[in-house]
Amino acid sequence: MCISCTPVDRTERRRIPMAARGDGARRVATLNVGNSRLHLGLCSLQHLPPCRPTRDQLAARLPDPASLRGWEACPADSPDASHLASAVADTVKNLQADRVVLVSVVPDWSQRLAGVIPELEIIDHTWSMPFSWGVDQPSQVGADRLANMALARAWGLEEALVVDAGTATTFDLLADGVFQGGLIAPGMAFAARKLGEYAARLDVVPFAPAPVEIGRDTASAMAAGAWLTGVHGILGTIDALQEKYGPSPVVLTGGLGAYLAGDSRVLDPFWTLRGAAWLSLQRSGDLNL
Repeated sequence: MCISCTPVDRTERRRIPMAARGDGARRVATLNVGNSRLHLGLCSLQHLPPCRPTRDQLAARLPDPASLRGWEACPADSPDASHLASAVADTVKNLQADRVVLVSVVPDWSQRLAGVIPELEIIDHTWSMPFSWGVDQPSQVGADRLANMALARAWGLEEALVVDAGTATTFDLLADGVFQGGLIAPGMAFAARKLGEYAARLDVVPFAPAPVEIGRDTASAMAAGAWLTGVHGILGTIDALQEKYGPSPVVLTGGLGAYLAGDSRVLDPFWTLRGAAWLSLQRSGDLNL
């Protein structure tokens, strides 16, 4: 299965009519805790796939979640962690959501937030998932990857490759409705930063778009190298996986996902938030599936 999906700029995208289902007032405060940032969004049914989604609707992209907030992450045992957790909890409380769900790749932060948000639901492999398991150890799969795969199924996809580009870059494959597994690699910006931090004669350079040109000095060589190998390394991996496992819709998400956008790929920075909200509403029975 292959579709051609052109990412739509958020200022021009079409609004997708929603099918009638469940209680449209249900609102889910969704927290996504990564290694670098904490994100919060408020999702309702208008932010989630319709009952009988089409490929055109997937390409058009849904409205952005409401009340979007973000915080720089810090270690859960650092002096700033208590203040950050309180700020997140206060923000969640002010949203007055019906449910609060967490997708986290940092266990210590999961525990800290659970301590200040009593109603917090924490996604893990024990939740009912809309896909079959093809991985050997479901308990080892990050909650972000579960949410990403769940939303692919919520869109009615049997095959999909979801690429989440952040501190790490993950590639997760859905085939015949089965979560087959994936790849985990260093993130593009993370790899560039670590090279500058650990190489004795190199300094850290910003990760940013660079022309296809060789550098005439060390800084420009590093900047171009980080950009070109980062972006084309991921795009090349996508091509290799599609050649190996067959063509499928490609979804891009994560903080660096926009750098990988193209006519044949779907871009949605809030894919993981939506997936977490969808799982929460499915669990509560509010989707009327």
